[in-house]
Amino acid sequence: MEKVCTICNKSMDVSYFKSSGKGKKRSYCLDCHKEKTELRHFDPNLKKKKRATALDPHSDIRVRVRVNGKIYDSTVPYEKAQTLVDHGMAEIFHSTLVHKKYEYHEFRRLVFERDHYKCRYCNGYADTIDHVIPKSKGGNQ
Repeated sequence: MEKVCTICNKSMDVSYFKSSGKGKKRSYCLDCHKEKTELRHFDPNLKKKKRATALDPHSDIRVRVRVNGKIYDSTVPYEKAQTLVDHGMAEIFHSTLVHKKYEYHEFRRLVFERDHYKCRYCNGYADTIDHVIPKSKGGNQ
């Protein structure tokens, strides 16, 4: 049985089309699927949904993060969500939802690399994110 790919217009066997998981085959072939996935990975603007450009300042914002393949949601005040977006840590998906870009371990690695493994407080070698205890918490610094 033959099917025509909607992207490359080639006619090929149905087995060359990926299943959508509901007993149906996708409208594009495996080669076009791989290419489409690679493009989407490198350019997030190619995603179908149009994203909002601003958060709703009158509501709490849901923050969604993927950790080890699982998705977690939490709710934060508008100001905190806006800070995440301003610092490039999250993307706005709609006015009340942002997606964090980095998992915890990846973010730690990026911070260490950015600071060349030096502490911003004491300029010593840093192997933890928070080794300085603030005075307000009973520390010397």
